[in-house]
Amino acid sequence: MEIFRAILGTGSVPVPPHVFEVSQTTLRYARFEQENRSLEGRFFCQVELPEDLFQSGALGGPLRHVEAFENALRDLLSELEPTVEKASLLLPDSWLRTVVIEVGDAPRGKLEEILRWKLKKLVPYRVDGLRVRGVEVDDEDKKAPSRMLVGFAIEQLVAELENAFQRCGVRIGMVTNRSLAVASALNGEETLRSVVLLGVDGYSLIFVAAKRALMLRHKALDLIHMDAGREALVRRDLRITRGYLEREFPLLQLERNLLCGPPEAHETWMPMIEECLGAPSVKLNEDDLRPTAASLEEPWHVMAPLLGAAGMEVS
Repeated sequence: MEIFRAILGTGSVPVPPHVFEVSQTTLRYARFEQENRSLEGRFFCQVELPEDLFQSGALGGPLRHVEAFENALRDLLSELEPTVEKASLLLPDSWLRTVVIEVGDAPRGKLEEILRWKLKKLVPYRVDGLRVRGVEVDDEDKKAPSRMLVGFAIEQLVAELENAFQRCGVRIGMVTNRSLAVASALNGEETLRSVVLLGVDGYSLIFVAAKRALMLRHKALDLIHMDAGREALVRRDLRITRGYLEREFPLLQLERNLLCGPPEAHETWMPMIEECLGAPSVKLNEDDLRPTAASLEEPWHVMAPLLGAAGMEVS
């Protein structure tokens, strides 16, 4: 599965060096520049967003106060030089979900209609209110039926964010999620690695080998109030995932697990991941990423998704 592609958004402009990330609580910005064959981080900043700015739901929710978001965005933009005119946008995995759908020889003119019809059978959401986009999966088995990696998010939420940026003078050319961005940030190591990506509203599992994302999973869970019951759910999910991986990819051996999360989570998650997935666990660091001229002080669990989005290629 090629992962260096846009999922949502216009996809009509090259990915710019400017990346914004929006979550329930925070608005982040990073600027990168190409240095020889590496990306160098030039500037990073973030602002906290007002409490309960977004409606809540399984896929997030639209803005409660569009003006409040625009005010926060204008405050952040006022700190930036040069002026940002085009940018990519990162969303939480819980807001922008992904699923692989078999499409066979479906006519391209009716592709979105077919994707929506199939999506209705796969997900427990009202598909009519979603923005749905797909990119073809580049399978090694050329005889296998054609498949697409499909991204879906609440149309109103994505449109509100795009329009808010537009009113502030910034065109959003690509929208993607944190999992796809982190997968894009990894180097081309041939061995199978997992990335465990922690967020405030859940965690994601990404299994990557030689720049191919073999599996992407997101689990919604309140990680802020982690207790014995939630830990038991995580352990069960990790063991189920390990069993699926061993059945589907019997020739691949998991080399190591990369934890992408805040330092305070390491003590709980490191041994749990190692035990349940059966491979050594380490925190995500520069050695695991694409060539990067590290010049910013922010930790990699913050910068890796931004780096990956900046290095994506739009087809």
